[in-house]
Amino acid sequence: MESIENLVKKCETEKEAAQVCVNVNKYSSLCREEEWTEYCGGVGKKVKGTIWTEAFIAALRENGRVYVPQSDAILYIDAPIVLASGGVLWVHPKTRIFLRPGVNTCMVRNACADTDGTDEDIVIRGGIWSTLTHDLFGVDNNGNDRGRSSKGEEALPGSHGVFLIRNAAGVVLSGMTITECAAFGVQLNACRKF
Repeated sequence: MESIENLVKKCETEKEAAQVCVNVNKYSSLCREEEWTEYCGGVGKKVKGTIWTEAFIAALRENGRVYVPQSDAILYIDAPIVLASGGVLWVHPKTRIFLRPGVNTCMVRNACADTDGTDEDIVIRGGIWSTLTHDLFGVDNNGNDRGRSSKGEEALPGSHGVFLIRNAAGVVLSGMTITECAAFGVQLNACRKF
C-alpha cells in the first residue's frame, strides 16, 4: 500500500487528483431525484435534490479513490461515504455535498469506524460540507439530531458530524469548509498520525 506521503503528493492539485482517482460523474446514472422539506429558522421549504450515494459507492468499489469536480448543483447523500485504507476523496473546493434531511448519520467515515480493525493512509480534501443541522435539538435539525456511523444495527451512536475517523492511522483532511453542522465537524477517536 502507498504511504500517506505519496497519496498526498499524488493528489496535491485537481489535475493530479483527476488522473489517479475515478470521476464520480462517471456513475451519475446511479443518482436519483427525491423531494423533501428542509427547515431553517422554523420555516419549511420544499426541496428537490439529486442523491449521489450510489455513485460514490460504485466509484469507491472500482478504484478506492474518487475525484469530484466542480458542480453548481448540491450533491446530496443519504448514507456515509466510506473510505478504506489507501482511499482518497478529492472534492473541488466549491462543490457542495449535503446530508439529506432525515438520514441521521455522519457523512464520511473510514471503513473500520464500526469495528476493532484499523484503516491506514486516507486522504480527504476539499468540498463544502453540511449536515443541514441548524439547531441540534429543534425542528431546524432536519431530522439529523443524533447521528450514527451508518444505518446498520451495529452503528455507533452520537456520530452526527461530517467526518468520523475512528481506529485509523495516517489520515489527512485538508481544504474543506464545514457549515451548518452540529455538533461535530470532525470527530476523531483512536487515531494516530492525523
